[in-house]
Amino acid sequence: MKALVLIAALALFSNASYAQHGRDIVTGPHDGKMQDIGGVEVELLVGEREVTLCLYERNAPIDARNFKAVVTIVSGSNRERIELRPTPTGRLTGSSTSALRPYSALSLELTPPNGPSATIKF
Repeated sequence: MKALVLIAALALFSNASYAQHGRDIVTGPHDGKMQDIGGVEVELLVGEREVTLCLYERNAPIDARNFKAVVTIVSGSNRERIELRPTPTGRLTGSSTSALRPYSALSLELTPPNGPSATIKF
C-alpha cells in the first residue's frame, strides 16, 4: 500500500513540475520556440546549421538591428558559441560550423540597445 501511495505521489509531482517547466515555451509565428527575455519576446528558429532570432514586442515584430545576441549550443562534450548578426529583414542570424543536433542544449544571451544583457535557456 505504501508503494502505491509513493508511486502516485511521484507521478503527481513529476507532472506538475513538467507542466510548469514547459509553460513558458510556446510556438511562435514561424513555428520556433518563443520565450520572453528582458521584456522582449524572442522566437528561436534552428535549422541544420543556421540559427535565426525574431524579436517581438506586444506580438508585433521589432527591428533587431540594434540588438546583439549570442547563442551557445552544447551537445555532449561539444560547445559552440554563435554570434548572431542583423539581417536586412530585421532578424538576427548566425551559422554553426557543424550540423546542429536535435537534442542540443541552447542558451541565448540578448543585449538590447538600451539595457543590460539577459540570458535564457531553450
